[in-house]
Amino acid sequence: MKCIIFPFFIIICYLPRYWVNGVEINILNYSFDNTGGYDTESVEKEFEKYAIENGLNVTISMDLINYENPADSYEQFRSLVEASLIKSNNNNDRTLGSRYDMYFFDMKYTDLYGPYLLDLYHNVPKEHLDMYDSETIREACSYKDELVGLPTYVSYEILYSNKILLNKHSRPIPKTWDELIDTCKYIMEKENDPELICFN
Repeated sequence: MKCIIFPFFIIICYLPRYWVNGVEINILNYSFDNTGGYDTESVEKEFEKYAIENGLNVTISMDLINYENPADSYEQFRSLVEASLIKSNNNNDRTLGSRYDMYFFDMKYTDLYGPYLLDLYHNVPKEHLDMYDSETIREACSYKDELVGLPTYVSYEILYSNKILLNKHSRPIPKTWDELIDTCKYIMEKENDPELICFN
């Protein structure tokens, strides 16, 4: 089974060059089973604190869409963001376009969304960009020669195998989810040990 890497990025489709008094930034984010997203209220309060400390009259408003089925939700969220970006791009007056200024999304859609996004190399101070690993943002957050996103977090899914139990029961290391489930059921039944955890 291969490791799956799902970095999510914040992307900016409209950002004033200089923070102007009274700016509200609308953000769209998503999570699966309330586990992958951010606590919207905490993010908004933390930003409010930052804005006050730095004399900014800027607020954020984050819409968080919770999905219960990750398989379907990737496509639904992809379509929602793409439609929003296309609508915003097709209007010369951005006030008539998308209601979102920033999005969280999976890096696998960087090339899809890239044509509609602001180049952060020219719109974010260099000292801010220097906080990120340059190789990561170049490889995962770029569309053509433009930086269209920044990583917010990286997660890894890893499968550890207990070779002792696999060898004991003459089972190969699982390579698919179905093999993992079958192997777990088999070993759990044979071991009959309530302390044994097959997978999390």
